[in-house]
Amino acid sequence: MRTAKLCTTIYAFAFAIMIVGAHRTSQLFPWLQLFVFVLAIILFTGLVVGDLSIETSTVLAVVLAVSLRLFIFEWPASMIGMDPDKYAVGIHRVIQTESLATLAQSVPTYHALPAFHLLNSEVALVSGLRGRNVLVAIPILMGVLLPLTGAVLAARFTRPSNRSVATGTAALLGAIAAIGVLFGYWPIVQTIAVLVWCPILIALARFFATGDRRFAALAIFSTGTALFAHKISMFVVVAAVIMALCIRWLRIDQWLGHELSLSSESITPADARTIAALLMVGLALQWVLLTTFARTAIIGKLLPLLASGFSIVPPDKPVRAAIPGNSGIVGILIRRGDFLVLLPAVAGASLWLWFRDRSWPMSLLLGAALAPIAIVGVTIVGIGVISPQRAILFGIPVFAAVLGIAIGRINETGTIPYQTAAFALVLVLVVSQAGSASLAPNYPGEPRMYLSDEEVTSKTFMMEHTGGPVAMDFFYAREQVDLDNPAASQKPGVNSVPQVAVLNAGLLNATLINQSHDTILLREMGFTRFSSGAYRLTWDPIRVYTNSARYNRILDNGKTAGFAN
Repeated sequence: MRTAKLCTTIYAFAFAIMIVGAHRTSQLFPWLQLFVFVLAIILFTGLVVGDLSIETSTVLAVVLAVSLRLFIFEWPASMIGMDPDKYAVGIHRVIQTESLATLAQSVPTYHALPAFHLLNSEVALVSGLRGRNVLVAIPILMGVLLPLTGAVLAARFTRPSNRSVATGTAALLGAIAAIGVLFGYWPIVQTIAVLVWCPILIALARFFATGDRRFAALAIFSTGTALFAHKISMFVVVAAVIMALCIRWLRIDQWLGHELSLSSESITPADARTIAALLMVGLALQWVLLTTFARTAIIGKLLPLLASGFSIVPPDKPVRAAIPGNSGIVGILIRRGDFLVLLPAVAGASLWLWFRDRSWPMSLLLGAALAPIAIVGVTIVGIGVISPQRAILFGIPVFAAVLGIAIGRINETGTIPYQTAAFALVLVLVVSQAGSASLAPNYPGEPRMYLSDEEVTSKTFMMEHTGGPVAMDFFYAREQVDLDNPAASQKPGVNSVPQVAVLNAGLLNATLINQSHDTILLREMGFTRFSSGAYRLTWDPIRVYTNSARYNRILDNGKTAGFAN
């Protein structure tokens, strides 16, 4: 009880410091990173050397996860990221029209897979929230389900003697995994698929452990929601079960000179194959009947790619007045270090657990961990069906469980060397997640993925008081600030926003002054998102336009400047 009170006090104090520091400096970095690092180390220390119970550690991890995601989500004046504002517009259209008709016209795929829009529309109707807050359910649900799923799975595979450490560690890693945090404050359609994947995974794990067909029915019933969630939601479930079958029967033991020995269990191979067959029917139903994914992605893209051989995409054209964002080893570590550490750790822990336990439940857990890793491998090779980060998002609750189980079993010995090894592994994982650029949308050296209050105010003013389109940089132009505007776009991607003109090559090559624009809105830019990536300009367009005899400054709030020809 004393440890629980101490951890809670430190949590409240650290959270207050994070809020005050962020507001005083107008920056999320480094306050978010310090908050995550301090709380993670304190919580794990309380698990190992204190008396934190399973319930207390899980609750603290969930509170950490929810508060972190909510604070980041509510921080900026605009939505965070490239697409969430368009999803918010789509949800507003569903609420206003009380149907999916406009969604069907703009984004036919999401009309066939409407779970994300329906969930958030219902939350908005019940809560009365509007504007960008219609997506507030996503950071809350992601903060609850990721650590909770990891904790439930870890508790199933550990003995009472080390269950507290394993469960608490799994909940902690599920709470702070950088990609899980990223897609908590950056809500996209795929997040609903991950939220559905969590109960499916728990139900399947229970069925594989007990043979109780009620859990199999629950898993099959839950996939009914997954059918309408996302185009790869069913694929991940099917891949996890198929991987489980392979892991169960892979005869590497014979290669090592050992005989494979499997005890009788609650389910039979026929049960597992039946579940796999039913899930594959669901996948076929989703890809062939509900959507055109089988035709457009596999037949239309994959087969020609395999027939012609993989080709290297030509590099972007060089720019003359900008330097790219973090490049080389440092840039890779900042952007990808979180899962470059996470994936090898999960792979090593999975292999260790596989040698110790080949039961059906463990096979399912390891199969669920291997499926996202395999998708990442295929994506890196060159078949870009989904980005690596989005594939890893499905693995976060399973990765947390696998690592929690492994760390719990290492710590179980009670010897100082093993406890030190467990603490060192957690420390490496915490540092890699807390230090990732994915944890904060304004990480130094990375483009800031939201608009400030001054930028939103200036954009609103210029669009309301000028007749023609206002020219802005790529990201500034694409971020929608008036989500109730009837002309606002609800189609994600690089579709332009009404009443703006996108400045891209002119800024990157310092040729903007030679182009003809009636109205231009410029902001003070560090590393900024352009259509071809993140760049820092080596010239000052605001100064150039200020000195130009052709343009008059009509707006200046210290952070942005508007000019009229």
